[in-house]
Amino acid sequence: MIFLQTWLSSYSATNGCRANSTTTRHLGCRVTRQPSRLSSFCYRGEYLKYKDPIKSLSARIRDLLGRMTLEEKIGQMTQIERKDAFPDVMKKYFIGSVLSRGGSVPAPKATAETWVNMVNELQKCALSTRFGIPMIYGIDAVHGNNNVYRATIFPHNVGLGVTRQRIGAATALEVRATGIQYAFSPCIAVCRDPGWGCCYEIYS
Repeated sequence: MIFLQTWLSSYSATNGCRANSTTTRHLGCRVTRQPSRLSSFCYRGEYLKYKDPIKSLSARIRDLLGRMTLEEKIGQMTQIERKDAFPDVMKKYFIGSVLSRGGSVPAPKATAETWVNMVNELQKCALSTRFGIPMIYGIDAVHGNNNVYRATIFPHNVGLGVTRQRIGAATALEVRATGIQYAFSPCIAVCRDPGWGCCYEIYS
């Protein structure tokens, strides 16, 4: 929801629309101001409520969802693995999110620049679709940005509790340096069975 709000708030149209009453400029688009409120936000002659920043977030989301096809909605709720995220797949299926699982890298010993370039290319594909909704890229950075060559690696969570070290901020900086928006950690979990395969993800 926060990501969608940020995207909707940052939109700036480049084409004006006709207006019969007093007009003003707002976010790069000619808009109509009626006596009580800013009433129009136009793109190529059509009023698009979901791109109007003066509307409530819920109203804008309802408007956007009302314009989307079932295929577009499914695509936006879908997250695919990096190795399957080809440009034609991103565009054809309106993919909303891509992830790198453990060991999923764009190239052996890939630099931060290589990661940034990959994420940017995928983002271009997402933005080229009908509504231009940005995709979200996630990475399995569970103990440091461990997929990235020469990133800082920390112990697994099971060994961090006694150290009282705060690694979240450090990991976040290294994740953002690769152009990635979010990581799948830290997590909160309860392990009642030591035989659980992911018990090491629990803080001590």
